[in-house]
Amino acid sequence: MNESRPPIRYQRIIENDRDEIPVVIEQVLQHLAASDRHTEMEEFAVKVALEEALTNALFHGNLEIDSELREGHGQDFLEMYRARSVQSPYQDRRIYIDVEISHEQMVFNIRDEGPGFDTRQSGADSETSADEKPSGRGLQMMQAFMDEVNYNEAGNEITLIKKRNGSDTAF
Repeated sequence: MNESRPPIRYQRIIENDRDEIPVVIEQVLQHLAASDRHTEMEEFAVKVALEEALTNALFHGNLEIDSELREGHGQDFLEMYRARSVQSPYQDRRIYIDVEISHEQMVFNIRDEGPGFDTRQSGADSETSADEKPSGRGLQMMQAFMDEVNYNEAGNEITLIKKRNGSDTAF
C-alpha cells in the first residue's frame, strides 16, 4: 500500500430527514471501498457506528426527542419525529458530517445543531440500560465498534475513530 497517498475526505450536510441517513452511510462506505484500506468486518463496524451517530444527531440532537419515547410500541416517538420535523426551530437544524480516511485511521465527525447533552452521563448505567430499554444502546454500539468515541464540551458533536489494525492492506 502506498502510505504517501493523501487521505480521502468526505463532507456532507443533511437535513432532518431520516431517509438521508442510509444515503450518507452508503456514500461513506463507497469512499471507504475506494480507499482499499479496510476489511469487511471494519466496514460493518463503520456502518453500525455511523448509523447510530447519525440517528442520535437527528432524533436526540436536532429534534430533541427523548429516548424514553421509544419504549413500548414507539408510536409516541414517531409522532414526535413527524411533528418536530416541520416545527421551528427543529426543522431548520442540520447535521454536519466530516470524514477522513487515511493510512493510519478513519475519523468520522458528526455535529448536530441541538443543545447537546451531558457527556459525563454517556457511560452511566450503560450495561443495564442496553438490555432493558432502547435508550443508551446507540452510544454502546459506537463504543463497541470504534477505537475512540469523543464528544465536544457542548455534547452536540461526536468524533468516532477507527485506527488501522496493523496490516498493510486493511484497518
